[in-house]
Amino acid sequence: MLVAIVVLAARAARAEDDAACQEAYVAGQRHYKLDHDLVTARGELLTCAKTCPDELRASCGRWLEDLAREIPSIVVRARDAQGRDVAATVDLDHRAIEGYVDGQPIELNAGPHELTIHRAGRPDVAEAIVVTAGQKLRVIDVWTEPRAMPAFVVRRPVPTATWVLLATSGVALASFGVFATWTTIEFSKTSACSPTCAPSAKDDGFDAKAAVADVSLGVAATAFLAAGVFYLTRPTIRVEQRVSAAPWLVARGAGFGLSATF
Repeated sequence: MLVAIVVLAARAARAEDDAACQEAYVAGQRHYKLDHDLVTARGELLTCAKTCPDELRASCGRWLEDLAREIPSIVVRARDAQGRDVAATVDLDHRAIEGYVDGQPIELNAGPHELTIHRAGRPDVAEAIVVTAGQKLRVIDVWTEPRAMPAFVVRRPVPTATWVLLATSGVALASFGVFATWTTIEFSKTSACSPTCAPSAKDDGFDAKAAVADVSLGVAATAFLAAGVFYLTRPTIRVEQRVSAAPWLVARGAGFGLSATF
Protein backbone atom coordinates (compact mmCIF):
# COMPACT_ATOMS: atom_id res chain seq x y z
CA MET A 1 0.00 0.00 0.00
CA LEU A 2 2.80 2.39 0.94
CA VAL A 3 4.63 1.66 -2.29
CA ALA A 4 1.50 2.41 -4.29
CA ILE A 5 1.09 5.76 -2.53
CA VAL A 6 4.71 6.69 -3.24
CA VAL A 7 4.31 5.71 -6.89
CA LEU A 8 1.12 7.72 -7.24
CA ALA A 9 2.74 10.74 -5.57
CA ALA A 10 5.73 10.53 -7.89
CA ARG A 11 3.46 10.30 -10.91
CA ALA A 12 1.45 13.29 -9.70
CA ALA A 13 4.63 15.33 -9.17
CA ARG A 14 5.90 14.36 -12.60
CA ALA A 15 2.58 15.28 -14.15
CA GLU A 16 2.78 18.68 -12.47
CA ASP A 17 6.33 19.13 -13.75
CA ASP A 18 5.25 18.12 -17.25
CA ALA A 19 2.38 20.62 -17.13
CA ALA A 20 4.67 23.36 -15.83
CA CYS A 21 7.23 22.48 -18.49
CA GLN A 22 4.74 22.67 -21.34
CA GLU A 23 3.24 25.92 -20.05
CA ALA A 24 6.64 27.54 -19.56
CA TYR A 25 7.92 26.28 -22.90
CA VAL A 26 4.99 27.79 -24.80
CA ALA A 27 4.69 30.96 -22.70
CA GLY A 28 8.43 31.65 -22.94
CA GLN A 29 8.36 31.52 -26.73
CA ARG A 30 5.23 33.67 -26.89
CA HIS A 31 6.61 36.38 -24.62
CA TYR A 32 9.97 36.31 -26.41
CA LYS A 33 9.00 36.10 -30.06
CA LEU A 34 5.52 37.66 -30.16
CA ASP A 35 5.17 40.01 -27.19
CA HIS A 36 8.86 41.04 -27.06
CA ASP A 37 8.56 40.94 -23.29
CA LEU A 38 12.09 39.73 -22.65
CA VAL A 39 11.99 39.99 -18.87
CA THR A 40 8.85 37.83 -18.53
CA ALA A 41 10.11 35.44 -21.20
CA ARG A 42 13.29 34.83 -19.23
CA GLY A 43 11.32 33.82 -16.15
CA GLU A 44 9.29 31.31 -18.15
CA LEU A 45 12.35 29.91 -19.89
CA LEU A 46 14.14 29.47 -16.57
CA THR A 47 11.20 27.33 -15.42
CA CYS A 48 11.47 25.40 -18.68
CA ALA A 49 15.17 24.83 -18.13
CA LYS A 50 14.49 23.39 -14.66
CA THR A 51 11.43 21.21 -15.29
CA CYS A 52 11.53 20.08 -18.92
CA PRO A 53 13.19 16.96 -20.31
CA ASP A 54 16.57 17.24 -21.98
CA GLU A 55 15.35 17.85 -25.54
CA LEU A 56 13.20 20.82 -24.51
CA ARG A 57 15.67 22.03 -21.91
CA ALA A 58 18.32 22.47 -24.59
CA SER A 59 16.04 24.76 -26.60
CA CYS A 60 15.18 26.81 -23.54
CA GLY A 61 18.88 27.11 -22.73
CA ARG A 62 19.69 28.51 -26.18
CA TRP A 63 16.88 31.05 -25.91
CA LEU A 64 18.11 32.08 -22.46
CA GLU A 65 21.54 32.77 -23.93
CA ASP A 66 19.97 34.95 -26.62
CA LEU A 67 17.92 36.79 -24.01
CA ALA A 68 20.99 37.46 -21.88
CA ARG A 69 22.50 39.35 -24.82
CA GLU A 70 19.31 41.22 -25.75
CA ILE A 71 17.89 42.31 -22.39
CA PRO A 72 19.01 45.92 -21.80
CA SER A 73 19.91 47.32 -18.40
CA ILE A 74 20.22 50.80 -16.92
CA VAL A 75 21.79 52.33 -13.82
CA VAL A 76 19.92 55.29 -12.31
CA ARG A 77 22.06 57.92 -10.61
CA ALA A 78 20.17 60.55 -8.60
CA ARG A 79 21.97 63.89 -8.18
CA ASP A 80 21.49 67.05 -6.14
CA ALA A 81 21.92 70.64 -7.35
CA GLN A 82 25.73 70.40 -7.18
CA GLY A 83 25.84 67.11 -9.06
CA ARG A 84 26.55 64.93 -6.02
CA ASP A 85 25.09 61.43 -5.76
CA VAL A 86 22.14 61.14 -3.37
CA ALA A 87 20.07 58.19 -2.10
CA ALA A 88 16.74 57.66 -3.85
CA THR A 89 14.25 54.96 -4.80
CA VAL A 90 13.08 54.28 -8.34
CA ASP A 91 9.74 53.29 -9.87
CA LEU A 92 9.67 51.83 -13.37
CA ASP A 93 6.54 52.62 -15.37
CA HIS A 94 4.72 53.62 -12.16
CA ARG A 95 5.58 50.38 -10.35
CA ALA A 96 8.10 49.97 -7.56
CA ILE A 97 11.14 47.85 -8.35
CA GLU A 98 11.20 45.00 -5.85
CA GLY A 99 14.43 44.84 -3.87
CA TYR A 100 15.93 47.89 -5.56
CA VAL A 101 19.23 49.12 -4.10
CA ASP A 102 20.86 52.43 -5.07
CA GLY A 103 23.28 52.01 -7.93
CA GLN A 104 22.30 48.47 -8.92
CA PRO A 105 21.45 47.72 -12.57
CA ILE A 106 17.79 47.59 -13.58
CA GLU A 107 16.90 45.13 -16.34
CA LEU A 108 13.95 46.09 -18.53
CA ASN A 109 12.47 45.57 -21.95
CA ALA A 110 13.55 47.59 -24.95
CA GLY A 111 11.35 50.58 -25.79
CA PRO A 112 10.00 53.69 -24.05
CA HIS A 113 9.78 53.78 -20.25
CA GLU A 114 9.15 56.28 -17.50
CA LEU A 115 11.28 56.44 -14.37
CA THR A 116 10.02 58.09 -11.19
CA ILE A 117 12.67 59.08 -8.67
CA HIS A 118 11.64 59.38 -5.02
CA ARG A 119 13.97 61.28 -2.74
CA ALA A 120 13.19 62.09 0.88
CA GLY A 121 12.24 65.73 1.36
CA ARG A 122 12.11 66.50 -2.37
CA PRO A 123 9.33 66.33 -4.97
CA ASP A 124 9.28 63.25 -7.19
CA VAL A 125 11.05 63.57 -10.51
CA ALA A 126 9.84 61.80 -13.68
CA GLU A 127 12.28 60.93 -16.46
CA ALA A 128 11.20 59.52 -19.85
CA ILE A 129 13.73 57.25 -21.57
CA VAL A 130 13.93 55.01 -24.62
CA VAL A 131 16.03 51.87 -24.26
CA THR A 132 17.36 49.78 -27.13
CA ALA A 133 17.88 46.03 -27.15
CA GLY A 134 21.34 44.91 -26.09
CA GLN A 135 22.15 48.16 -24.29
CA LYS A 136 23.97 47.30 -21.07
CA LEU A 137 24.51 49.40 -17.92
CA ARG A 138 23.39 52.67 -19.50
CA VAL A 139 23.77 55.40 -16.86
CA ILE A 140 20.73 57.64 -16.40
CA ASP A 141 21.53 60.87 -14.49
CA VAL A 142 18.45 62.37 -12.85
CA TRP A 143 18.67 65.78 -11.18
CA THR A 144 16.40 65.81 -8.14
CA GLU A 145 16.92 69.55 -7.63
CA PRO A 146 17.24 72.51 -10.00
CA ARG A 147 20.75 72.24 -11.36
CA ALA A 148 23.17 74.92 -10.15
CA MET A 149 24.57 76.55 -13.27
CA PRO A 150 28.22 77.54 -13.08
CA ALA A 151 29.03 81.24 -13.22
CA PHE A 152 31.42 82.43 -15.88
CA VAL A 153 33.66 85.47 -16.03
CA VAL A 154 34.89 86.86 -19.32
CA ARG A 155 38.60 87.55 -19.55
CA ARG A 156 41.07 88.71 -22.17
CA PRO A 157 44.49 87.66 -20.89
CA VAL A 158 47.52 89.43 -22.34
CA PRO A 159 49.36 87.05 -24.71
CA THR A 160 52.93 86.10 -23.88
CA ALA A 161 54.01 87.41 -27.29
CA THR A 162 52.92 90.90 -26.22
CA TRP A 163 55.29 90.89 -23.25
CA VAL A 164 58.13 89.46 -25.35
CA LEU A 165 57.69 92.13 -28.02
CA LEU A 166 57.47 94.90 -25.41
CA ALA A 167 60.68 93.66 -23.84
CA THR A 168 62.34 93.56 -27.26
CA SER A 169 61.13 97.08 -27.96
CA GLY A 170 62.51 98.27 -24.61
CA VAL A 171 65.94 96.71 -25.22
CA ALA A 172 66.08 98.15 -28.74
CA LEU A 173 65.03 101.56 -27.48
CA ALA A 174 67.78 101.45 -24.84
CA SER A 175 70.27 100.50 -27.55
CA PHE A 176 69.10 103.44 -29.66
CA GLY A 177 69.54 105.80 -26.71
CA VAL A 178 73.11 104.63 -26.05
CA PHE A 179 74.30 104.79 -29.65
CA ALA A 180 72.36 107.98 -30.47
CA THR A 181 73.96 109.72 -27.48
CA TRP A 182 77.38 108.42 -28.48
CA THR A 183 77.11 109.65 -32.07
CA THR A 184 75.72 113.00 -30.92
CA ILE A 185 78.72 113.55 -28.68
CA GLU A 186 81.14 112.56 -31.45
CA PHE A 187 79.37 114.79 -33.92
CA SER A 188 79.63 117.76 -31.53
CA LYS A 189 83.38 117.20 -31.15
CA THR A 190 84.08 117.16 -34.87
CA SER A 191 81.77 120.09 -35.56
CA ALA A 192 83.73 122.30 -33.18
CA CYS A 193 86.95 122.02 -35.17
CA SER A 194 85.58 121.39 -38.63
CA PRO A 195 87.01 121.70 -41.25
CA THR A 196 90.49 121.87 -39.67
CA CYS A 197 90.13 118.85 -37.32
CA ALA A 198 93.12 116.58 -37.00
CA PRO A 199 92.58 113.05 -38.33
CA SER A 200 92.98 111.64 -34.83
CA ALA A 201 90.03 113.68 -33.59
CA LYS A 202 87.57 111.84 -35.83
CA ASP A 203 85.97 108.57 -34.56
CA ASP A 204 86.44 105.85 -37.19
CA GLY A 205 83.35 103.97 -35.91
CA PHE A 206 81.00 106.95 -36.15
CA ASP A 207 79.13 105.69 -39.22
CA ALA A 208 78.70 102.17 -37.75
CA LYS A 209 77.40 103.57 -34.46
CA ALA A 210 74.96 105.80 -36.30
CA ALA A 211 73.74 102.80 -38.29
CA VAL A 212 73.23 100.77 -35.09
CA ALA A 213 71.23 103.65 -33.60
CA ASP A 214 68.99 103.81 -36.67
CA VAL A 215 68.43 100.02 -36.73
CA SER A 216 67.71 99.96 -32.99
CA LEU A 217 65.09 102.68 -33.39
CA GLY A 218 63.45 100.75 -36.22
CA VAL A 219 63.39 97.51 -34.21
CA ALA A 220 61.96 99.32 -31.19
CA ALA A 221 59.16 100.87 -33.24
CA THR A 222 58.32 97.63 -35.08
CA ALA A 223 58.30 95.50 -31.92
CA PHE A 224 56.12 98.08 -30.13
CA LEU A 225 53.60 98.13 -32.98
CA ALA A 226 53.53 94.32 -33.14
CA ALA A 227 52.95 94.15 -29.38
CA GLY A 228 50.01 96.52 -29.82
CA VAL A 229 48.52 94.31 -32.53
CA PHE A 230 48.81 91.18 -30.36
CA TYR A 231 47.27 93.04 -27.44
CA LEU A 232 44.32 94.51 -29.35
CA THR A 233 43.50 91.23 -31.16
CA ARG A 234 43.86 88.93 -28.13
CA PRO A 235 40.97 86.42 -27.81
CA THR A 236 38.19 86.54 -25.23
CA ILE A 237 37.79 83.45 -23.04
CA ARG A 238 35.12 82.37 -20.57
CA VAL A 239 36.41 81.08 -17.24
CA GLU A 240 34.16 79.09 -14.93
CA GLN A 241 33.91 80.70 -11.53
CA ARG A 242 33.39 78.22 -8.74
CA VAL A 243 32.82 79.13 -5.14
CA SER A 244 32.68 76.45 -2.50
CA ALA A 245 32.19 76.79 1.21
CA ALA A 246 32.70 74.21 3.93
CA PRO A 247 32.95 74.22 7.73
CA TRP A 248 36.23 73.24 9.30
CA LEU A 249 37.22 72.13 12.77
CA VAL A 250 40.43 72.82 14.66
CA ALA A 251 41.68 71.79 18.07
CA ARG A 252 40.41 74.92 19.84
CA GLY A 253 37.39 75.93 17.85
CA ALA A 254 35.63 75.96 14.51
CA GLY A 255 35.42 78.17 11.50
CA PHE A 256 34.15 78.52 7.98
CA GLY A 257 36.30 78.22 4.89
CA LEU A 258 35.60 79.82 1.55
CA SER A 259 37.49 79.08 -1.65
CA ALA A 260 37.06 80.30 -5.18
CA THR A 261 38.40 79.24 -8.54
CA PHE A 262 38.61 81.69 -11.40
